[in-house]
Amino acid sequence: MSLMAIPRKATVGALMGLLAVMALQGASAAGSTSTIDSDQRGKADLIIVNGKVVTMDDRTASGGVGTVATAMAVKDGRIVALQGKGGRDGRGKGDANSSVMALKGPGTKVINLKGRTVTPGIIDTHSHAHEYAVDNHGQDLVDTFPEMKVSAVEGSTPEELLDNIKTTLEARVSDAQPGDWIRMTLSNRNAGLQVYNDGRLSREFLDPVAPDNPVHVNIATSHIVNTAGWNELEALYGEGLGLHPEGDPEQGRLPHTPWGRALPQLMILNQDPRGLQEVTDLIESELREDVTYGVTSMSSSLSEPLSIAALQELNRRGDMPLRLGWGHSTNPVSPSFYRSLGDIRNLDSNSLWNDGVSLASVDKAYPRICSTVPVLADDPGAICFLDKGSIMRETLESMIASGYRFSNTHVAGDKALDQLLDVIEEASARAGLSKEQIRARAHTVDHCTLNPRPDQIPRLKDLGIIISCEPKYINDTSPQVKSTAGEEYLRWVVPAKSLIDGDVRLASGVDYHFSSDRSVFWLLDLLVNRQADDGTVYAPEERINRVQALKTFTTWASEYVQKESEIGTLEEGKLADFIVLDRDYFSIPEGDVPSVKVVMSVVGGKVSWQSKEF
Repeated sequence: MSLMAIPRKATVGALMGLLAVMALQGASAAGSTSTIDSDQRGKADLIIVNGKVVTMDDRTASGGVGTVATAMAVKDGRIVALQGKGGRDGRGKGDANSSVMALKGPGTKVINLKGRTVTPGIIDTHSHAHEYAVDNHGQDLVDTFPEMKVSAVEGSTPEELLDNIKTTLEARVSDAQPGDWIRMTLSNRNAGLQVYNDGRLSREFLDPVAPDNPVHVNIATSHIVNTAGWNELEALYGEGLGLHPEGDPEQGRLPHTPWGRALPQLMILNQDPRGLQEVTDLIESELREDVTYGVTSMSSSLSEPLSIAALQELNRRGDMPLRLGWGHSTNPVSPSFYRSLGDIRNLDSNSLWNDGVSLASVDKAYPRICSTVPVLADDPGAICFLDKGSIMRETLESMIASGYRFSNTHVAGDKALDQLLDVIEEASARAGLSKEQIRARAHTVDHCTLNPRPDQIPRLKDLGIIISCEPKYINDTSPQVKSTAGEEYLRWVVPAKSLIDGDVRLASGVDYHFSSDRSVFWLLDLLVNRQADDGTVYAPEERINRVQALKTFTTWASEYVQKESEIGTLEEGKLADFIVLDRDYFSIPEGDVPSVKVVMSVVGGKVSWQSKEF
């Protein structure tokens, strides 16, 4: 068999691959228990042939994809051979499949790709899968857990809305047992936020109607609980609920992250012995759905013990549909930190691992972000969680000075980024860390909603920050920025080209539950074309090419999750995580990119999902 030459700058993975292939060929069949076992010893478990295998092993900022092969062999979950290489970017000639097929045994699964394109699996660097699981797969839980029911309350005016909240709550209380949770959501966002902001909707409003039932009311990204609800949450998660900048015990205002968004639902499940199994099943369903969209790894902040326990159970059983790195999202008060930490023992594998610590969020969502833009800074609803003297800043200082890696945290505004970088520098200096040691931490920043400013980019590079930009903000936030802040600030929304040109390590996250018209390829198209749903192309000067866009979800994203030696590219010795596409992403017209579909996802050499059309 003819082995490919190892490049001059050989990686550890390539050397491992070479040794693996040699071992496969030279292995002895002695001691085998059957003829099939003997014949299969030293052979591949999976071989794919007749494809365009785009390895994405070019880590540079160029438009180069790296090595392109036609066939690949996998053994024990790792790539052991790539064949038919045409050189970098597919130029040159080579034997298409023969060397890889020499590793075929009686038990080898062979997949004929029939010319289809293969890329590394997608790495989503900002997900909340445990929350999407409850929201999108938990509809049937109401039959088992009646407290999971959510009543939608209508009302065209603030006054009508308040009347309907009271009427709905009275009806729910009459049907509930004392201690049962009652959950409501307000359909009229504008009227709901008005009564939230002016204080008319508060725990004082809810308490007389439901003194013996915990109540949770959701208005967009704002949350109100009554006294019973606050006491239950505080008993489990500690006094950090009130010390958080968004928390207000007097009003009953619950911080959106990490507590408000999914916690009341998880709190209900946490109180029932059946809850862990239910949450485990829900998270598994959500992750399996993610795999159908090509995601083979993701990163997420986690704060809720039940979610951590569910993922640990999936990992223990060997049922993780994909790989997940997580940053523990702390309660910002040390006495309650370990109460919310949960069991994190044995969470260090290639399926489930810790990739940092998180504050969940250091400001709010647009337009109430922490920003230097005057019209946004003047908004009374905007809060900078890292202002000097705040408990959040004190917690972050402790994290950084203790040597932890900061990750998986919402940083929406440019001033919030200023404050974060200030703390990283100041706390690191107090801990005696050199600039090289700070860079080695590879701290992360998430979102790029309205950051970084151009002057912040050199600072990001200097500190070795990895930034995860979520392309959805090009579509969701750009129109708002144009109408509220002005066109001059549009370049601050996911400034991908400026970051690449500034030599800042760039990754991309999804940050929503997938749908048929909102796949990863819709996000890739946003990075390439920057055309929003309204037809406007926002900040066209920040466009990047489609190869760079894919690198933010593969090659470069692997650095965010701290697994660059294992995933992100298709190289000998690395884990065999890859996807098969229904058309060639690299050559089709740009207008067709959003409609690209994944027809097969493979995680660790095992087919995790395959479409009926494949």
